[in-house]
Amino acid sequence: MLLGGTGKPRRLKPGHQNLQIFKQKKRCIVRIRNEDVLCCARALVTAKAKVDQQPKWRSIQEGRKLQREQALLPLEEAHVPFAPGGYEELSQFSAAPSLYEYQILLVDSDRTFHVPSFGPPSSKQLILLHEKGHYDVITSLPGFFLRPLLQTLQRPRTSPLSSCPQVPCLSPKRVPRFPPRLPTLSQSLPTLPCLWTQLFW
Repeated sequence: MLLGGTGKPRRLKPGHQNLQIFKQKKRCIVRIRNEDVLCCARALVTAKAKVDQQPKWRSIQEGRKLQREQALLPLEEAHVPFAPGGYEELSQFSAAPSLYEYQILLVDSDRTFHVPSFGPPSSKQLILLHEKGHYDVITSLPGFFLRPLLQTLQRPRTSPLSSCPQVPCLSPKRVPRFPPRLPTLSQSLPTLPCLWTQLFW
């Protein structure tokens, strides 16, 4: 009988076989629990309260009466009916006066986590998660996709000791060979600090 492996457990990232467990364990997801058809508007005002760091953010997050009261405002401004919202309704919401300064990003799990945007580009982004007609809030898009490590690796790495333009500094994508290849005699040798940086930094 074969024993199971002892590797690391699967990381929580989009594409998990059970999306409900995924949303429960993800700290960057604020779940909208409603008994009406206003989950889209509720998610928008909840994300807006998080971005603006409103003092009553906790009451809005927990889905109390204040959340429903604030959700009615963009519905009236955008002339959106009391019905489950879709792409057309999100376009109308982006033109509402109370949401005009915000950019709406939708992570659509029904379309392999495609991320369309609604409204003009803005530093204030309202990020929603859509699943089978229901909307939740995402507070951090890199945290949702587990990309902080990837962003760190893509940053250019420079050395303050290196000033030689002929031998570029090592980056995380370039693994040095062992033993390292030294420049030939026909090439101009780099300075000692630069050579030390290229070999051991």
